[in-house]
Amino acid sequence: MPEPLKEWYVLSGQWNNALLATRRIRNPHQIDIRDNLAVFMEDATGDWHWAFRTDDPNLVFDAELRGSWELCDEGLAELLRHTALSEATFNARSWRECGHVEEASLPAILEPMTQVAFGGLRWPAPGGRVYMNDSLLAEVLPAMKPGAPREAYAGYFYVRVASPVRERLDFLDQVDGVDWLRK
Repeated sequence: MPEPLKEWYVLSGQWNNALLATRRIRNPHQIDIRDNLAVFMEDATGDWHWAFRTDDPNLVFDAELRGSWELCDEGLAELLRHTALSEATFNARSWRECGHVEEASLPAILEPMTQVAFGGLRWPAPGGRVYMNDSLLAEVLPAMKPGAPREAYAGYFYVRVASPVRERLDFLDQVDGVDWLRK
């Protein structure tokens, strides 16, 4: 068992609630080893999978269901950190979300935050980014057209901003042209 995954199990075991909403990390006895790859995580629908190499756990691969495995830009520890932050936007006490934010609106939304330098994931859409400060966390993804093949709407983004303090999100209501869903 790779050390980053052991640390994940210890950390996630400290909460009664699931830490993941859109992905699921398999329990150790459910990790499926095939062709030198250990499948340890999948998306909520089971359509996307992640695996590490059994001989080099820092090499992580992902694939759509019945697709070819591709090497991820992130190693195992980075992928788990990226996953944790992405999922935190779904599990936060308060959040705002919009699936079609115009690119011109992004500076007003992201100004109080700094981009977290991750290597990048292909799921749920390639080109996603994470931003944060001491009380805000945001995930920005290309807005995707429905269906296959996966194709982005040029100039539009899916944005989710979360905070443990609802009032810290109030500035988002002043961003013109964005119709936020909220919790």
